[in-house]
Amino acid sequence: MKKQMHFAVLISVISLGLLAATAYAGGPMTKGDYQAFDMNATLGSLVKNPQGDYLGRIDDYVFDSEGRITFAVLSYGGWWRMVGGKHIAIPFDAFSYEAKDRQFVLDATREQLDTAPVFDKKFVGDRKWAEDTYRFFGRQPYWTEGGE
Repeated sequence: MKKQMHFAVLISVISLGLLAATAYAGGPMTKGDYQAFDMNATLGSLVKNPQGDYLGRIDDYVFDSEGRITFAVLSYGGWWRMVGGKHIAIPFDAFSYEAKDRQFVLDATREQLDTAPVFDKKFVGDRKWAEDTYRFFGRQPYWTEGGE
């Protein structure tokens, strides 16, 4: 029952996000120092490291029950991005977004991503998996003591 409730909340949050994203289709919305981006437009975005190496593409997002993006799911590796690749959930705050190039930057190496935990949708509600994944990428989970 608890998993069904988490799933229902997740679907509700995603639906609201998609409605909001549709209302703001286009480029970045800017006012002062605040910038917001259409999440739909960022799906499929390239991900590179600071050295410019291609790491993959954003394939999905994972939200928490408050509507906060906890992970971006990276499609990584494989042959022609079709066979043998894997999905990796990466803490969303580990990325920076370059609006001009419409791409994400992740300070990670291919070797680090080779050993990263594989993402499966069954892990969405698993708190231990989420905390371990945050720590793998050198991040403190925001929902734990010492987080944001």
